[in-house]
Amino acid sequence: MTEQLPFTLTQLQYFYEYVRAGNMTLASERLRVSQPALSASIKALEKGLDSSLLLRTSRRSVALTHAGRRLL
Repeated sequence: MTEQLPFTLTQLQYFYEYVRAGNMTLASERLRVSQPALSASIKALEKGLDSSLLLRTSRRSVALTHAGRRLL
């Protein structure tokens, strides 16, 4: 029997691109998804891992928590 992971590969891809882009607008454009969809996916990833991954410092920038750095 296989154990299901608490996240999807899409969620990991979205998280990675968000960190790489540095902001939600650019990441959503690169991924060709809406900003609300991107945000919801990252929040679901954090919920699945039961850990905050990002410090949302402003609308235009992002910083990683310790858990976010470990995941990346």
